[in-house]
Amino acid sequence: MKKIILSVVTAVMFAACNPYGSEIPRSLVGNYISLNDRGWKLGLFEEFAIYQNDFWNYKSVSDNEIVLTKKNGESATLKFSKSEFSKVVETGECNFPALVFNGDTIVNFDMPSKAFLSGISPWYKTFFENIEPDTSQLKKHEYKIDTAVVRLYIRNTAKGMIAFKKRKQNRLHDFTVLNYLEERSISGFPLDSTEHYGYRYEFKIPVTGISELPSCELCDYHHPHWNYCFPSNKNLNFIVEPGDTLMFYAFEDDISFVSNNASGKIECMGGNARFNAEKNATLGLQDGPYHREINYSDGTKETFDRNLVFAESEVLFSDKFKKIWNLKYGDGGSLLSEDKIFMAVNMFDSVNNTIMASADSLPSTEKNLSLHPDWILCESDSVNTIINPEFITKEMGLSADFVEFYRLMHAVQFYDDFSEPKPFKDFEYQNVINNLSREDYKRYLNDKIKQKERTLYHQNSFSYL
Repeated sequence: MKKIILSVVTAVMFAACNPYGSEIPRSLVGNYISLNDRGWKLGLFEEFAIYQNDFWNYKSVSDNEIVLTKKNGESATLKFSKSEFSKVVETGECNFPALVFNGDTIVNFDMPSKAFLSGISPWYKTFFENIEPDTSQLKKHEYKIDTAVVRLYIRNTAKGMIAFKKRKQNRLHDFTVLNYLEERSISGFPLDSTEHYGYRYEFKIPVTGISELPSCELCDYHHPHWNYCFPSNKNLNFIVEPGDTLMFYAFEDDISFVSNNASGKIECMGGNARFNAEKNATLGLQDGPYHREINYSDGTKETFDRNLVFAESEVLFSDKFKKIWNLKYGDGGSLLSEDKIFMAVNMFDSVNNTIMASADSLPSTEKNLSLHPDWILCESDSVNTIINPEFITKEMGLSADFVEFYRLMHAVQFYDDFSEPKPFKDFEYQNVINNLSREDYKRYLNDKIKQKERTLYHQNSFSYL
C-alpha cells in the first residue's frame, strides 16, 4: 500500500450552509493554491478530497490528521496545524488563510472581481512574484491517436434559488474537445448516483497533438457577450496533451461566467496546469481590441496593449504559454513545421484552408476516384470533392504522415457531431479505407461512423414516443 505523508497547516475559508453534513470540519473546506507555482494542489470538501488529479475518500479524521484512501488501497495522510499568510495586492491588504504542504505555502483566497477586466490581474502579478521560470516544452507531435483523462468536480451546495434549481436538472454533462480531427462532443453521467455537494465526472477523451478544451463548454459557463465562451480555433482554450490526466473544479452556485472566472472559481490540476492557470488569469486580454482603455466604476482607468503583454509584464509567463499565445494572437513565426501545426487548432485550420483553396480538385465520382485513387475525399454541401495530395507534399513540404492524418480528418467530417451526417457512398468509403494504412486511424473512423449511427437511432426512437 502506497502511503504519502503531507505536512499541512489548516486553512479557514467561508463555507456555504451545509444541509447534508460534512466528514471534515467546515473550516477545512476549500481549494488550496501553491504560492510557488500557482498550482492547485489540494481540494478538501465535505464528502471527498481532490489530490494528485484524483478523487479520494476520507478514511479517518482527527484534530490534527486526515487519512485519505482510494478503492485500490492507496492512502495519503495529511497532518495539519494552524497558520496564516498575508500578502498585499493592488486592492489593499488581504489576509489569506494558509497551509504548508511539503514546504510549500498554499493559500485559499478569492481574487478581486476587478482583476478580470484588467490586462493581467493584480492578483496574478502578486502571486507570481519570485517563482521559478517554467521552461518546460510541449510534447513533440506524433502521428497517433492517444487518450487523456479529464476529471471534473462541479460544486453545487444548493445555496440560493439558482443553485438549487440547477441541482434538479438532468446531470448528463457535455463538453467539447478540439483534437484536429474534429470538434468532438463528450458526454457523461456523474460517477455517483447521489452527490450532495455537486457532481463528479471522469471522461476518457481521444487527443492528438496539443488538443484544446474550451472552458465554457467544460464547466457549463455560457455568456452571450464573450466570444471565448464558445468553442473556437481562435480562442485561447485549456490544453491537453496525449497521456495527460487533468482535474477541473467549477463552482456552480454563482451562474455568472464573468464573476466565476474573476473570482478564481475555475481551477485545473494535472498536466499543463501552469498553462491552464495562466490562461484563466489573462481572460481580460483574450477578447476585444488589441489596444484599449478600461474605465472602472470607481473612476480609475487602465490601458493595455495585447501585443506588449510579455514585453511589459512583470509576470514570468511559462514558455508554453508564450508559444501558444503567439500562435493564437501573433504571427506564429515564419517557419512552418508539423510540430507547430499541431500546437494550436487555428494553425491546423490555416493549413487546411490553404490546401482547400490551392490544391487541384475534382468532383467525387466513382470514375474520378478510379482515375485518381490516392486523392483525398472531402465533404461538400453540394457535390463532394477529391483533392490532389501532391500539393501538400510538393508545394507545402509536408510529410506523407500528414497526408494520411489529413485524409482521416476529412473523412471524419462526414459524421460530424454538430451537424447532420452526409454518409459515404460505398465507393467513397472503400477509397478512404484503402488509403489508410494505420489500423488506429481505421478504427477511429469506423467507431465514429457507429457512434453517429447509434445517436441517430436513439434520436429517431425518441421522436416516436
